[in-house]
Amino acid sequence: MTFNFDEGKTEKVKLENNQVFTDDINKYWELIKFEKPAVKEGSIIDVEYSILSELYNIRNWDFQDDIPTLHSEYRVTIPEYFHFKQLEKGFIPIGEKSTSNRTVTQTGTENQRSTGYVTTSRVQSYNFNYNVTDYFFISKHVPAFYEEDYMTSEKNFISCIEFELGSVKWPNRPVKNYTNTWEAINKELLFDTDFGNRINGAGFLKDKLALIERLNPNPEAKIAAVYDLIRNGISWNGRYSFHSYDNNKAWNEGSGTVGDINLLLVAALRRLGFEANPVLLSTRANGLIHPAQIILDQFNYVIASVLIDDKIILLDATDRNTPAGLLPERCLNGQGRQIDKNGGSWVDLVPASNHRRMYQAAFTIEPDLSLKGNIIEKHEGYSALEYRKTMQNYNSTEAYLEEYQKGFQTFSLELDSVSGVAQLNEPLYLSYSFETDVPVDAAGNLLMINPILIGKTQTNPFKLPERAYPVDFSFPRTNTYMATITLPEGYAIDNLPQNKRMILPENKASFIYSIQQSGNQITLLTKFDINKVTFLPEDYQNLKLFFNQVIEAQTEDIILKKL
Repeated sequence: MTFNFDEGKTEKVKLENNQVFTDDINKYWELIKFEKPAVKEGSIIDVEYSILSELYNIRNWDFQDDIPTLHSEYRVTIPEYFHFKQLEKGFIPIGEKSTSNRTVTQTGTENQRSTGYVTTSRVQSYNFNYNVTDYFFISKHVPAFYEEDYMTSEKNFISCIEFELGSVKWPNRPVKNYTNTWEAINKELLFDTDFGNRINGAGFLKDKLALIERLNPNPEAKIAAVYDLIRNGISWNGRYSFHSYDNNKAWNEGSGTVGDINLLLVAALRRLGFEANPVLLSTRANGLIHPAQIILDQFNYVIASVLIDDKIILLDATDRNTPAGLLPERCLNGQGRQIDKNGGSWVDLVPASNHRRMYQAAFTIEPDLSLKGNIIEKHEGYSALEYRKTMQNYNSTEAYLEEYQKGFQTFSLELDSVSGVAQLNEPLYLSYSFETDVPVDAAGNLLMINPILIGKTQTNPFKLPERAYPVDFSFPRTNTYMATITLPEGYAIDNLPQNKRMILPENKASFIYSIQQSGNQITLLTKFDINKVTFLPEDYQNLKLFFNQVIEAQTEDIILKKL
């Protein structure tokens, strides 16, 4: 129902059947969507639904949301036959918890039949009793959960409770344990038609794989060639799954799920004799894996691992801009579970490269006080991946530069060259000339110019007064800016910014600002490094202050005085 209040009257609007929609996700899941009628600001929404299932699952409950919660109450009734483990998560504890026991009387019926010359049947009713435990969980006045930059899924941090079925004990029957082991899950998946069978297939690629084997004598080249074959052969359709329901069909149609693509990659590598295995993981948006919770549903993604010279290389062929060995950012989320013949193992999902940007500028202050020069950008690792993905959204590099220029406002750009776009293992370079449409700021006989034209940190991403969850940068980051500035005739330096060197404890982050004069030229070097991927909540204040200091340093002007 939707409740609206107008001039002291309450209007109730009921949800109609034609406002409910069902989407098929895969053969295991359906997604039910519904439109709430007559919703507007100030409406109260009342939703009630039932889930009937043969699975003994209890849904998780979130006590926190992105809006403040006045009252959140969760009641769970569990019959004596079921034992569930409870896991509380989040940085705000549940406010009230209580349990109570009671006896429930259930009525059943039994159909009794007797046979002979005449068959008779009789329905008899009977009562039976069993005990239940009622659990009550209440949280009041829970503050909103605010997202900030550089965080993993909110699922890792919001206040919630989760239930996991441990065992079932029916009367006069032995206990059936549902708490599995990772080794048992490993075995189950290896015998799964849509998983284990897929990593031992790929016979339809035998001719292409034979050609790869002939043309690539060393193992690294073979792995890269197989990776390119699968990556370019199947486009990811955006669906997450660690199963593959028909990777032969996906290959023929040129489109498939994560499971279709990466399980086929494992199979193809195996056909060439490599020790390759699938690795299950949970993407950053899906939340962290809890190894102590042995639940397959924690995972929503699969990648490939291949062993070469005692080193594991992780591969994800869903992204055509990602070189072999570099995982997309969505996959960098703690640990993954490798499924193999030895019972499986945990694999660290760490970045194989950094996020590196370098800007090299050379410009002159012209007699009319405009700026004219050129800039070379160099992008490596995850920075190159970001730029390649952005550039593919444009029909040409010129169209990309036209959009890119909007960030410069008073600058006119002319592209000189672009290189490395298609060479995924190489740096990406952009070179362009520029000139300003407006002169340098002047005040009387003084000129003021900020020497950092591009790549500086404009705003502090950390705005909360406190942060109860970690800062996660996904990968180490380096941003370097170098500039050579030629001064105009008739001007001398009145003031240069001070050289600076700022370092967080344990070199978790650092910033260097080095500027000097030689004749009529000024040279500048700034280097901003984030060396540690994860910062704990107790590091937040130092990190926030550090960013403020970096921003302040990058806003300082060179002041020139007219002679």
